[in-house]
Amino acid sequence: MLVLNPRRVWLDGKRIESVSVIVVDRKGQKVVLEWSDFGPYAVMGDVVEQRVTIRLVHGLDEDALDVPKPGDEMLLEFYVSNGTSEAQRSKASARVVVTEVRHELSQAKGALRTIVMEAIDAFDNASSSGANDPIVIVNDAGAGVGV
Repeated sequence: MLVLNPRRVWLDGKRIESVSVIVVDRKGQKVVLEWSDFGPYAVMGDVVEQRVTIRLVHGLDEDALDVPKPGDEMLLEFYVSNGTSEAQRSKASARVVVTEVRHELSQAKGALRTIVMEAIDAFDNASSSGANDPIVIVNDAGAGVGV
């Protein structure tokens, strides 16, 4: 998933401004393949463990001392819409664990912060099994316009 210039982004309830991109990458952490005796190619495959890595890049236009730290567990929420219309807007959310925070400073781009996170199926009231997709997307057309 690639979200360019999302207008509304929150991390642990705090609005994050000037977000240029949110990238969601999925990777098979444990892949199982089976071969037959009749040829060189796999005949069955499964991904039994997955990682969902999220990278958020945003601009900084003032000093920033309140920085997420590796190990922080937070709620990431952002809105996705096709074009400028609110009619097809969806809300994406995920429980995440911060794994890396980087800063970059250049004349061309200014000050940027990159927050790298792993999405998790958070243990919530003993209901988590690790079987749920950690990225939850719901249709949110028109709700909370201006939020």
